[in-house]
Amino acid sequence: MKYNESQELYEKMTSNLAHKRPNCEDILNRKHSWALNTEELEISDELQNIIASKERENKFTIYSMLRLKINSISN
Repeated sequence: MKYNESQELYEKMTSNLAHKRPNCEDILNRKHSWALNTEELEISDELQNIIASKERENKFTIYSMLRLKINSISN
């Protein structure tokens, strides 16, 4: 569901027609429909280990961003 919402939002945001693109306020007002919340971001130990191993392979990747998000939620 959220994947579909995020895809739809992406298409609107990248529209060639400026009047069809949402403004920042519209995007943020709909964040519950496309953004993960704390409960949805619960990550198992196995997934955390995968993220950690991938993070060690490269200095800055999507895994690094996930680690920062996990740490901010945990604290």
